Amino acid sequence: MISKLSNKIVNFFFCDSENEDEKEIYKYGVQIILSTAVNIVIVMIIGFLLNMLLACIVYLMTLAIIRSFTGGYHANTYFKCNLILSVNLIAVLIISNLLLSYQNTLLIWGSVINVIFLIVVIIKAPQDSENKQLDTSEKRKFKLYSVIATLVFIAIWFVLVLLNTILSIVISMSFVSIAISLIYKQRKV
Repeated sequence: MISKLSNKIVNFFFCDSENEDEKEIYKYGVQIILSTAVNIVIVMIIGFLLNMLLACIVYLMTLAIIRSFTGGYHANTYFKCNLILSVNLIAVLIISNLLLSYQNTLLIWGSVINVIFLIVVIIKAPQDSENKQLDTSEKRKFKLYSVIATLVFIAIWFVLVLLNTILSIVISMSFVSIAISLIYKQRKV
């Protein structure tokens, strides 16, 4: 669906262009924009339906920022990507709600998750994708960015723990999700 719509959009705006390579680049760009828009809409709908919009935004920001540097598993179709995102988000929200009753021990178990996630990032990130192979210099740069982004989110997590909010749990569960993506991708390749 996203591919077909991208083709129609590009063909509409570039119907006179005979450069097929240029059209392919635009089609890919439009696909990424549409896929991202669909993901954002899905997250917002789930947030509204579960009355957890802010938690969904925190999840999406954590996932998008850290995964942009670490890489990880990528579904081979947009439908699978959207399905995995939706199931993953709902699981993170359900688990976060269940863990609310253990809020008094959040600093301990959350710290353990954070340290394990940081170790996974240091060992496994960044990961190449089929569309983008990283050279040694890029790998060093993205590993550094991955670690910095993780440390920034750990600092945000700590502030949210002090504020005693579910959002700290959402960040920890997002870390678990990203770690699984990194480990799964590594095993699959």
